[in-house]
Amino acid sequence: MKKVLFALALAFVAVSCGSHFTVTGPVSDLDSAPDGAMVYLYNYNDKATTIDSVAIVDGTYKFKGDADPAKLYVTELRWPGKKNRDRSWQAMFIPEKGKLVLPIEKNNREAFGAEGGPLNAKYGEFMKDVDTKTGDEINPFCLEVFEANKDNYVGIEAVRTVIRSLEIEEIEALMAQSPALSQDIYINRALNAKKGEIATGEGMPFVDFEGITFDGTPVRLSDYVGKGNWVLCDFWASWCGPCMREMPNIRKVYDAFEGKDFMVLGICGWDNDEEMIARRIEEKGMLWHQIYMGLGRDHTDAYGIMGIPTLILFAPDGTVYKRGRELRGESMYETVKEALGAK
Repeated sequence: MKKVLFALALAFVAVSCGSHFTVTGPVSDLDSAPDGAMVYLYNYNDKATTIDSVAIVDGTYKFKGDADPAKLYVTELRWPGKKNRDRSWQAMFIPEKGKLVLPIEKNNREAFGAEGGPLNAKYGEFMKDVDTKTGDEINPFCLEVFEANKDNYVGIEAVRTVIRSLEIEEIEALMAQSPALSQDIYINRALNAKKGEIATGEGMPFVDFEGITFDGTPVRLSDYVGKGNWVLCDFWASWCGPCMREMPNIRKVYDAFEGKDFMVLGICGWDNDEEMIARRIEEKGMLWHQIYMGLGRDHTDAYGIMGIPTLILFAPDGTVYKRGRELRGESMYETVKEALGAK
């Protein structure tokens, strides 16, 4: 009986070991990192939640965990005060079973996949190959990769690459073929965003949400929208370069039309760097009202927004008048002018 139990125990250990991954590697340029720096492990879809963290020993880190070929993990050197958007000392890998090697280099933002695993090799190969595709080549290529990798993250990444060009029915059909895809946070967010964009398209009523002013006072979108004025809403963040490049166009519209049954309203979200936000507001002359949303996504999820800047022009009755390209660049001024009937 003891022999049987011992054999079962050995079998259990063998199975358990087979479902684990280890990832290790050197960390470069440590002499330029601040004191207190450690290597953190987190899911690519959830940077805010740490899976594990380790000290660096002799210039090397090591993690061990449960294998999951449908996930993408990130190893990153962090320290107190490091900004969320700082991608230095970062590398990504699929936590497939086995022993993986993944160096963390200070300025390498293209460290896709670890050595030592076939899925990671596929992931790295895909990330290189997709950059060589142009125009009509991208969608067929990515969908072909998905067909061959429905049960792992390579297939998920292939769909993520083209998801904005797919219709809702196409996305749902792909999700039905792959439990891994249907459970991915980003895929579900993108699908819901497409549905949200349709629900808040031109002619549809506004969807309310709540944030705060920069002095901490609770405020809602409905405090401004649907009150009898035209409202141009700008969804932005302080770290967003395209958002900053759009500010002169918004300021031009503000200077021309503010107060004539028209107002500009900033919606600052996906951002918790209050010092940088304040600096951007001063630098860019954002004289208009702002609603601060922090790192939350309720406001962008409500309007199906996957990228910023996004601008939406609300009519006096609170319905969506315009959103999209007509409110970008030099077209913004003409679109608002036409809406107001200005001469």
